[in-house]
Amino acid sequence: MLLMHGMSDDAVPPTQTLVLAAALLAAGHPVHVAVADGAHGELDLRRPDVDAFVRRFLVAQTAAVIPNVDG
Repeated sequence: MLLMHGMSDDAVPPTQTLVLAAALLAAGHPVHVAVADGAHGELDLRRPDVDAFVRRFLVAQTAAVIPNVDG
């Protein structure tokens, strides 16, 4: 599971994403978390840092089901 949260989110505190991630991990579910600059609903997926994180996640997930995928 991929969780992304804006550090400046004033509607939902970023700590809630970390609490969810901890619960998922404790239940044995893999999780990838990124907390980045941005407010609620303003996390631009085209930003280079966000794009790179999402791409790494997708490549890793795809490689788990499709052999020889290297991004």
